[in-house]
Amino acid sequence: MSILIGFTLLLMIVMFIYVVRELFLTRKLYMVFVLWFEVFALTIGISAFFQDVKSSDIAELIYICFGLLAPFIVVIRENVEVIINLLDLTKIDRLKYTLTSIFKRTNKNYSHNTQKNEPLNFQPVDNISSDDPNGYMVLGDEYAAAGFHEEALDCYKRFVEIRKNGHEGYLKMGTSYECLGDIDEAIRAYKKSISLKTNYIEGYIYLGDCYCNLTEYDSAIEMYMNAIKKNPEEYTLYYNLGIVCEQCKRYPEASKAYEMALEISPSDEEIIYHLGAVLIELRKYDEAISAYKSALQVKPTDCELFYNLSIVYSLLRKPEIAIDNLKKAVELNSGIKHSVSRNRAFDNIRSYPEFKRVIG
Repeated sequence: MSILIGFTLLLMIVMFIYVVRELFLTRKLYMVFVLWFEVFALTIGISAFFQDVKSSDIAELIYICFGLLAPFIVVIRENVEVIINLLDLTKIDRLKYTLTSIFKRTNKNYSHNTQKNEPLNFQPVDNISSDDPNGYMVLGDEYAAAGFHEEALDCYKRFVEIRKNGHEGYLKMGTSYECLGDIDEAIRAYKKSISLKTNYIEGYIYLGDCYCNLTEYDSAIEMYMNAIKKNPEEYTLYYNLGIVCEQCKRYPEASKAYEMALEISPSDEEIIYHLGAVLIELRKYDEAISAYKSALQVKPTDCELFYNLSIVYSLLRKPEIAIDNLKKAVELNSGIKHSVSRNRAFDNIRSYPEFKRVIG
């Protein structure tokens, strides 16, 4: 029993150190209670170790268990995105698709919604002719909008049975399969829609989305590149390409894609956000500053732009300018303080008194 208590005590000491660190960084009120509980449990654990706890001392064991549990809750709460990223490193592709679909990135004009809606008082159209493909397409769309994806899939299948070259039917089948969690069938359906109409941009985009969610980035990039070849004047295609290149840390390619998108749509702040982030990764700080400042001309009250500028100036070791931009960001959105406390890019200026006054 003493060995178990000793091992538990060691874990509790590690958790205690972690809780103290989180309290110092985040300054959240609930962390004070976690720390108090941890100290209480740790005290009992030390006492138990030296007094040789008996199996009847259930209360002490419960306190020790809670003392271990509380910091783990903090770890999970404060690092949800990190945990998801770790899960994403697994090689179980279909599990990865289910997990990453929860945090699915948002494409711009070409994004497609695979979320199931609540079917409320749904009344589908009736009196559809058995040989009318358009009727099945309309009915399938109504089922899909109401969240009845299996019924929608049946309608789309009937559509392609009647209209053999109905590429749009296979595209809708793919979205239904995605909603039902059958990614393999979704990919097959999207590929079929492209084979029937080789310049079908939506087919390439949806197929690229599937590959991206499976972290098959090379295949995703190939699909987005094919879409760009079909329509090189559509800026959202370059934006989507930049997103997937950024996700797989191919920053030079991402930078080029975002720059191409900005040539077509120079005032799009979302593209500028991503371009700036990629330029920071490439350590092209002056170019990142230029990008953010150009965005501020369009959105002069955007707190994220000031926040990102403060990051760049901090990395350049220009504390006065960094703190000035950070102050503007906090004035526009005080909730950004939490991000500041956990962002290591601010380590260069964290010791400055003015920085401490800004983040409280």
